[in-house]
Amino acid sequence: MGDRGNIFFVDRLEAEGLEGIYMYTHWSGSMLPLIVRDALERGRERWGDPQYLARIVFCELIKDAILEETGYGLGTRLVDNEHIVIRIDDLSSRVSFHEPGKERLPDDPGLVSWSYEEYLATRTAEAERAFLGEPAIEPDTPLPKAIAAPKAGGKAKADRKAKADGKAKATNGKAKATNGKAKADGKAKAKARGNGHGSGSRARGNGHGAAASRPRAPRRRAGAK
Repeated sequence: MGDRGNIFFVDRLEAEGLEGIYMYTHWSGSMLPLIVRDALERGRERWGDPQYLARIVFCELIKDAILEETGYGLGTRLVDNEHIVIRIDDLSSRVSFHEPGKERLPDDPGLVSWSYEEYLATRTAEAERAFLGEPAIEPDTPLPKAIAAPKAGGKAKADRKAKADGKAKATNGKAKATNGKAKADGKAKAKARGNGHGSGSRARGNGHGAAASRPRAPRRRAGAK
C-alpha cells in the first residue's frame, strides 16, 4: 500500500548514462508534479547549481515530515515505485516524465518534456494528467459559427441596413400621413370659412331687402287731426 513515487535529480553525465540521486516518497507520489513545481519556483536562484537545487527539491518533498524516520528516502538507484519517474536534469535545465527504467538514458526524450520556465508556466491540471498518463487537455473550443460574434459586414451588416431602411420607411410613411391629414384639415377650414362669408353676405343682403320693402307711413298734413 501507499502512493510510491520517485524524482530522479540529474547532476552529471557518465559513460553509463545520466547519474544523480533518487528522491523517494512512500505516501505522496501522485503529488510529485506539484512538489517539483514549488521547489523549482522557490529555488529559481539556484538553477544550474545542482548541490543546492537538489537540497531545495528534497526539502520541499519532506517539509511536512522532516523528523520522521520513514516515508521518504534518498538513493542512487530506483527501488520502489508505482508512478512515472520525474527527471530533473540540471545539466540542461529541463523537467521530463519517463517510464521507469528509462530516466537514466540520455537519448530518451521522455513522455513529455519542458524547460524549467515552461514547466512553471504549465497549468497544474495539464502536468498532472501527463504524469498519470492521461490525454492532454484539449484547447478551448471556439464558438460555433452560428453563435460566433458577428464581424463587420456580411449578414450582420445587411441585417442592420435592412432594419435601418425599415425604420426610415416607417418614418416617411408617418410623415406623409401627417402631411395628408394637415392638408385635408386646411381644405376643410377654408371651405368652412367660405361658407361663413357667404351666409353673412346673404343675411346682410336679405336684411337690406327687407328694409326696402317695408311701406312708409303716410305723412300727416298740416292741420289735419
